[in-house]
Amino acid sequence: MANKIGSVIAIDPSNGEILTMVSSPSYDPSLLTGRKRGANMKALNNDPLKRQLNRCITATYPPGSTLKPFIALIGLQEGVINKNSYITCGGAFSYGSGSVVKCSHVHGSCPNMYCAVEQSCNPYFCEVFKRTIANKKYENVQKSLQQWINYLEEFGLGAPLDLGLPGMVAGTMPSVEYYNKIHNNEYWHWKWNTIISLGIGQGEFAITPMHLANAISILANRGVYHYPHLVKNVEQKEPTTLSIERRHFDVMADAMEQVMISGTGRYSSVEGISICGKTGTAENPHGDDHSIFISFAPKVNPTIAIAAVIENSGYGSTYAAPISTLMIEKYINDTICKHSKRREKKMFETDLINVKENE
Repeated sequence: MANKIGSVIAIDPSNGEILTMVSSPSYDPSLLTGRKRGANMKALNNDPLKRQLNRCITATYPPGSTLKPFIALIGLQEGVINKNSYITCGGAFSYGSGSVVKCSHVHGSCPNMYCAVEQSCNPYFCEVFKRTIANKKYENVQKSLQQWINYLEEFGLGAPLDLGLPGMVAGTMPSVEYYNKIHNNEYWHWKWNTIISLGIGQGEFAITPMHLANAISILANRGVYHYPHLVKNVEQKEPTTLSIERRHFDVMADAMEQVMISGTGRYSSVEGISICGKTGTAENPHGDDHSIFISFAPKVNPTIAIAAVIENSGYGSTYAAPISTLMIEKYINDTICKHSKRREKKMFETDLINVKENE
């Protein structure tokens, strides 16, 4: 993470233990001692890189495509899709009046949900979201969206996580109340197509990396939620089980494994380790897109789950994925194999902070 802006968090899914939290760039604490501490503090406060900010727990981002596994899980649980649901891609999803959500990958139509996750197909997940929110078993869009939000909140999203650290933020989630308010409290003024961006992890989402790491840890543990914690010898909350059925988590683990075998994360795979991952490229209105990646390994009885956010660095597969899988390889094998050394060297040497000056 040297010379990169962002954060990486790793959790043991089996017990919720936080294995590492890295926020970058950081600063040398010794600067805040001695006679120059006042001047050093002023310099830190004025630093545009915000080195004092713990991005793990205070920075928020749209999750982008890393939300798609959770959207698929909800669709499976609600019965609007199954693992073999065929949905046409065609390069774009049309949602009325000439408006479309484009697919960012060229792959053709998806014959099943595995392919959709593997190729991160925007039209597929827009259709899943549409079917979930327009589900006739709900009286109106308010109730179906609220249930959709309830599922996401089971993964700990949108609520403060008590880690014993100052500054932890809850982030923001979409809400029925918000959409009613901006549409004059008349729910028939908004429908599934009004909020379609939620179907690809954009829109009214602002999620911390810690929340994202916690969510992928729960997914890795097949829906059993061990509360994340930093200290072992403190009484922990009892684990809970999500309402989404275990069988759907097993399907999602298979799909995320395909991401690393033949999908968007294949260039960051590690020989001999069954990694399950999902790349994400989060749109950023203030600059270049953020590179995001969530993953866990091994697929069966996982011992590590990771969320990585590298700001302003483009596709999830470019930086967040290789950084995460190098960490997984080191954690599981206690070494980096010869095949991964070139990737490791590139991640160590890449400077995303001073790149413009270097050019």
